[in-house]
Amino acid sequence: GRLSGNPLSSDSMYTSSLLSLKYVNRDFMSGLTDIDGTLFNFDSSHRPVRGHKAISDVQYYFNDNGALSSMVGIDVSHHNGKIDWAAVRDAGVDFAIIRVGFRGYGDEGALKLDSRFSENVEGALNNGIQVGVYFYSQAITVYEAVEEASVAVNYSRKYHITFPIYFDTEFSNSEHSGRADRLTASQRTNIAVAFCEAVKNAGYKPGVYASKTFFTDELNFSRLSNYEIWVAHYTSETTDFKYDYKVWQYTPKGRVNGIPNDTDINIALFDYGNNDDMSERGGDVAFFDSDAGIQSALNAEIGIKKYQIFRTQSLYNAAQADIDGVNEPAVRAKLFDVLENSKDRLGFSAEPTSNRENDENNGEF
Repeated sequence: GRLSGNPLSSDSMYTSSLLSLKYVNRDFMSGLTDIDGTLFNFDSSHRPVRGHKAISDVQYYFNDNGALSSMVGIDVSHHNGKIDWAAVRDAGVDFAIIRVGFRGYGDEGALKLDSRFSENVEGALNNGIQVGVYFYSQAITVYEAVEEASVAVNYSRKYHITFPIYFDTEFSNSEHSGRADRLTASQRTNIAVAFCEAVKNAGYKPGVYASKTFFTDELNFSRLSNYEIWVAHYTSETTDFKYDYKVWQYTPKGRVNGIPNDTDINIALFDYGNNDDMSERGGDVAFFDSDAGIQSALNAEIGIKKYQIFRTQSLYNAAQADIDGVNEPAVRAKLFDVLENSKDRLGFSAEPTSNRENDENNGEF
């Protein structure tokens, strides 16, 4: 099923009145924890887990905030048979890259539509799964590449396709006997570029799918780096593919409820439907080492508010001192920005003759 965590009680977090932040004591964080719909992963020492992490054989990625910032995906064709897309959705799949068609690898290179393309796209979209498409190429000329792109685009137009349209380039068999298998890297790259440019000119986001070694040995990657990269590298470790990529196909032997046979499983590091690299997810939560640390931030906020009301130099200085006592650098910097922006906007008033501004309590939570 979909990755989930224990929800953090609202009693365990404090909402900043000046910043778009929630303050949380990291001692409450262990394992997978859900904070207002964002999933975080913390180790047994209450420190965020960052980077790639395999959980129950599924790859996930957690950003610098410790927040889940990846999507689970599959790629399918008619070879996967009849798919129960509601079950696929419930299994935790976020996106599907669906074969639109292919070119035969014999001499004539006939173009064919995948017999389950429309069924699969409609099933995925009707269940809230984002969709991209791929065309299995055996083009041997630029003209044929544009022809393949046209097929992919024309059959995609009636659907809401948010992931890229990919040019799938690989050897047709182990004997490398297909019509496109003996192209040079330069020829194959020219064909990939032609496909991608045709897709881009049609208003879609173009991408290239290949294995890790195919990208490095059979293509001129420098000419493809501006397109969306989907790399296949089957390993139980994190891929060591040396170029930037957005989607990684890490196994061809995944099992997903709703699919009757093995299927390719992918991880996406970009949410194409929302145009989001997910690096900022979890950025609205600030973690402190203790309740006392949270209290120092809340006290600094009170000090800033006092300055904003009375606008005296002494209260500004006091607020600065309170901010200096906040031990989380990112929060400290943001509070200082609020104070400086307030000073630039409000300036200073004369010091009062009474101490009425000091009658406020520092406040406790």
